[in-house]
Order: sequence, then structure tokens, then C-alpha cells
Amino acid sequence: MRLRHIDIFHAIMLTKSVSGAAKVLNMTQPAATRLLQHAEYHLGFRLFERSNQRLLPTEEAEILFPEAQAAYLHVERFERLAKQMKRDLGDQLTISIATSLAHSFLPPILAELQKKFPTAKIKIGTGDSNTICQDIVDHYADAGIVYAPSTIPSSLEAIILYESQLYCIYPSSWGVISSLPAGLFNYPMIKIQEDDPLSNIMAQFEPSLKSTPLVSAHNRPLILKMIEQGMGWSILDKENIESYVQNSHAICCEPLSSLPSSQVVFLAPLQRVKNSMLDVFLNACIKVNQK
Repeated sequence: MRLRHIDIFHAIMLTKSVSGAAKVLNMTQPAATRLLQHAEYHLGFRLFERSNQRLLPTEEAEILFPEAQAAYLHVERFERLAKQMKRDLGDQLTISIATSLAHSFLPPILAELQKKFPTAKIKIGTGDSNTICQDIVDHYADAGIVYAPSTIPSSLEAIILYESQLYCIYPSSWGVISSLPAGLFNYPMIKIQEDDPLSNIMAQFEPSLKSTPLVSAHNRPLILKMIEQGMGWSILDKENIESYVQNSHAICCEPLSSLPSSQVVFLAPLQRVKNSMLDVFLNACIKVNQK
């Protein structure tokens, strides 16, 4: 069975008619009918039965359809990989970065990249670490900058750029609290949602809390705002608190040397076409964070 046969079968299953499939595939209805007949001839059995001017899939068609969908996903992935290779050979770069890192981390690196490639087209996307990993695996992005997730796909290369100190953040209206974070266990915790690597670190304290956390969020600036309003305490990394705390007297922050640092990593496919823009981007990431 050829790809064109899978095309017509898949299109009819989705549109429920030959005419609808013909529109999807940009071909005439007689040509679509012939293609379907050719597919059934090669298979040796019928895929559809006609009933009241409608096409009803046979039992065999229902069994084959998940495989046709899987084939389509592979073809789409093939097309994305080909587009990525075209980007690698040209002057385009698509980068995904953790939302909470974008403002503090990316601007000086993009400025460096623009000096070397003044006519380059650079596309920036944001998201959580797990989504960015999958985007790189699926060839939606050329590379990513994330907080190191608990597991990294085996098809990706991970380079540690730096380690970020973790801080305990709480409202200054609570007074000076010692023995952190244990001194805060009587107060409400603002959790970081489970798709964030920091959530694993915070989860170890939950059994010791006097009350179950009622509020969780992914957006770090929002968490800081809630702490400023006295809603609870949390644990965040240096990048997200530095500028905020300098301008706010409503928040206290203390470094947590007892906890492991949060790692920020560069991710890219292990197998990739040589891309000078990506090389410059990675070197700029390393250079900026060595200062």
C-alpha cells in the first residue's frame, strides 16, 4: 500500500465521503474514487460500504485506521525534521525557553547573536521544561533553555550552563524567621505546579507542613505577588527574585544552602545538521553566564 493510498483512506475516514476527501487532497472526485479503488485492489478487500449515499468503514478499515493515523504522525515528523534541517542550513533559528528564564537570561544572548547574524530570523517560544523537551524531540524547536527536568529524552544533548541558588521567600509582615525552611512549616505554602522541576524539591517538605497547600501556580512573578500579599511562602531561584526583591519591602528572602542548586541547561538534538547560528547561540549562553 503506497502513501497515496493511505492519504485517500485517511481522508475518507475523517470526512466520511469521497467528495470531502477529494477537497482535502486537492483532487477531483473521480480521481479520488479511482485512488480508493486502487487501494482496495492492492489490499484485496473493501475498506468502505455504501449506505444511503454515505460511505461506512468496514471492520477492516476500523482496524487499519489507527495505523494510518500513526503513519500520518510519522510523515508530519519527517516534514518537521526536513524544515528544521532547512533552517539549520539557512539563517533561521527557533529557540524555546522556560517562561521564568526568558526576561533575565535571553536578552544579552540575543543581542550577541544579532551582532554576528544581523539578517537572521529568530523565533522565540516559551513554556515549561517538559513541553520544551518534547518540542525539540518533535522538531518544533532547534534548541531550548530550561531548568533541568527530572528526565531528559535520550535523543537530546544536555549541557549545564550554570547552577542557580535557591531562596526561601516569605512576607516581611511575618517578621524575621530563623531555621528556614522548617521555621515556615506552620505557615501556608504556595506550591509550584508539578510540571516545574522545583516542585520535586518543594514536595519533600509537604509531610512536615501543618496544613495542606491550597494554592499552586506555575508563573513565578505571580507567586511573588501572592507572597507580597501575605498569602504564603515559597522556594524560588535567584533569577526570579533578584530584581523583584530589590524593589519590594514586603518580601524577605534567604538563601537555602541546605538544598541543591537548580540547574539551567541547554538542550538540542544529539543528531543535528551543523548550524553556525546555534553554535554561536550556545557559546553566547556559556559566555554570558561566566561573567
